[in-house]
Amino acid sequence: MSEIKHTNIAKYIVIILGAILFIAMFIKASMTSFTHDESYTYLAFIHDSFMDIISFKNWYTNNHILNSLSMKYSEMIFGSSEIALRLPNLLALLIYMRYSYLLYRSEDPIITIPVFALLISNLAMIDLFSVARGYGLSFGFMIMGMYYLIEYLREPNRKYLIWFHSAAILASLSSFTMLTIYVSFLAVYNVVIFMEQFYVKAGKFELFQINKVHIIPLLIATAILFEPVRRVLTFSKLDFGGKEGFFENTLTHVSINLTHGLGLSDTAFVVAKIVLVLIVLLTFVWIIFKLIQKEVQFFESYKGLIVSNLLLICISSIIILSHVILGADYPVARFSSFLIPLYLVHFGFLAQYVSALGNKKWMAPVMYGLALASIISFVFKFDWHASSEWGYDMYTKNMVETLEKYHQDNFPNETDVSLGIHWLFEPATNFYRETHQLNWLNRVDRDGFDAGDQYYYIFKDQLEELRLNTFEIIQEYAETETYLIRNLEVVPAEEIE
Repeated sequence: MSEIKHTNIAKYIVIILGAILFIAMFIKASMTSFTHDESYTYLAFIHDSFMDIISFKNWYTNNHILNSLSMKYSEMIFGSSEIALRLPNLLALLIYMRYSYLLYRSEDPIITIPVFALLISNLAMIDLFSVARGYGLSFGFMIMGMYYLIEYLREPNRKYLIWFHSAAILASLSSFTMLTIYVSFLAVYNVVIFMEQFYVKAGKFELFQINKVHIIPLLIATAILFEPVRRVLTFSKLDFGGKEGFFENTLTHVSINLTHGLGLSDTAFVVAKIVLVLIVLLTFVWIIFKLIQKEVQFFESYKGLIVSNLLLICISSIIILSHVILGADYPVARFSSFLIPLYLVHFGFLAQYVSALGNKKWMAPVMYGLALASIISFVFKFDWHASSEWGYDMYTKNMVETLEKYHQDNFPNETDVSLGIHWLFEPATNFYRETHQLNWLNRVDRDGFDAGDQYYYIFKDQLEELRLNTFEIIQEYAETETYLIRNLEVVPAEEIE
């Protein structure tokens, strides 16, 4: 079978896999309850003006600027349903999948399919495309920017440069973590040119000459990002969760997510982290070896491998330096999720290189085996009703709808109703109160609950705190161990009259 036919088959398989994933994520995004962080964004930011959002006037880091803007205008067009507000991130999934494929389109088709499968079947990362936050947007534009950077290094075409900077700016507006990526992109650009042009080809390395093409795009980026970044550095605590170290915190969470949360032992996780480090460092050593050999063909043919390797090293260095200089936490959990596709992209380019050295017979089965295992894990762990790190909110929408029906059936004339809650449920409850126009229900707060509340939505372990003699459990949610309760000791106003 010809290489062209192999390429076409790979393209069709990629399209089928991508379509299945998008449909599944679309259904999930329309079904799952809005979560804590999504609801906070809706309530606090999206009804601000364009300039207030883009300038980061309300400086709290929950305001992922591009996400807030896209939610704002999506609501204007499509309304305030979950799918309408999450639509921008679903579209970002299409961007992510397109450029995940394009990164490997010109490579060996036998490698293209399993690498693409790996890139779209990591649940911890892909799940973030189904929520209205900036993470999915940032992943899509990050991979897009990486693709155009590699293309520009292969062929200095102005359109690649424009697309690269556009993607990097949009990624940074989606999540300020991406500023690390933007800086790393530019640093890697200089290092790659230095290696290839100055050292390998013995040409001139003129710093200004090779960077002057970036001056106008960087001025535009500075004009857009300066004020938001200034406010972040001024007001934000840069709290990403990790206090101990890059290896102890960030790589631990990346290892957990790359192994699909298999529940490995502490020793196994240490080994996994060491393997991650060794893959990057040994590849870097090999690049240096090729540099010493001045092997022109290597640097011309494997820019993807070189860029992805240097990018991981640069990002890791910036994260560590940010902690030392600025006191920023090491990113963990969802804050470290952007490293997952970067590791997978690097692994894909490494697999392609090893395969090209004449190891296709054993590399192909290994890659397809890993891809199949990843897809199986994704399918079995995929949850239609919960969003990764906000699992506690999976029944908040159902709770509000159940409360609405119960109240209308039993106390239709009762107004000024109070719902006591655990503080975690405050944003999502207020989101549904507002979007469902439940004017009879008072806005909930984070102050807990008291004996005067008509209803409660609390965790099981808070039942003893109620200290009520008579109450009715309206609904029990076993998976989240939560209860919706009616306080029967509060006499409705119409009965008093």
